[in-house]
Amino acid sequence: MLAHKDDYRQRYTVERTFACLGAFRRLLIRWERLAGVYQGFIAFALMVLSVRVAARSNSANSEQGATR
Repeated sequence: MLAHKDDYRQRYTVERTFACLGAFRRLLIRWERLAGVYQGFIAFALMVLSVRVAARSNSANSEQGATR
């Protein structure tokens, strides 16, 4: 079976997301006994990552506008 470029692109995005989540120590080792608490920390980490990506794209857009 041949793999397509789109499949690899999507896989790279997923792998990169898991690598970014690994930066949050609390998620590396599951200390919480309750699944809901662990899921809450995952949701919080994803929100933090989303804000970082949005801030990075906003700063890149503002830099492009300043050079024009």
